[in-house]
Amino acid sequence: MKHKATTDIPVTKADIDRLEKATKTDIGRLQADIDGMDKKFEELEKRMDKKFEEQDKKFDEKLDRRFTAFENAFRAEMDHKFEMFKEEIHEMMSGFTNRILTAIDPLLQELETRQQDRTLTTAQMSELRDITNDHETRIRKLEHS
Repeated sequence: MKHKATTDIPVTKADIDRLEKATKTDIGRLQADIDGMDKKFEELEKRMDKKFEEQDKKFDEKLDRRFTAFENAFRAEMDHKFEMFKEEIHEMMSGFTNRILTAIDPLLQELETRQQDRTLTTAQMSELRDITNDHETRIRKLEHS
């Protein structure tokens, strides 16, 4: 908006000098205010950086605690699952071993029976040979007599 002069009095050089001096003074004050604001902003920025660092540290600590808790819970769960898996395998192996032993037991009994039969047969064969030899000797004696 344009300023309308209320009077038609001409402006003098003194008026312009005074206005220039006042403007320079105002500019100096404004520059001082800007410098003061810059310092305040720098201080505020430093305080904010410090606060962010503190919050960041707290967040890191909280995150570390949560991660450690998760890690411990995960380990406990894995230990439990491995223990259950181990028990399941043990039960399966016991059942498998029992089935094998149940299947092999009659075979082992049959082998033992056959071994006893062979021992008995060998003894009987030896006895029959002795008897046969004895009979042959007696027959020869009888034939020579």
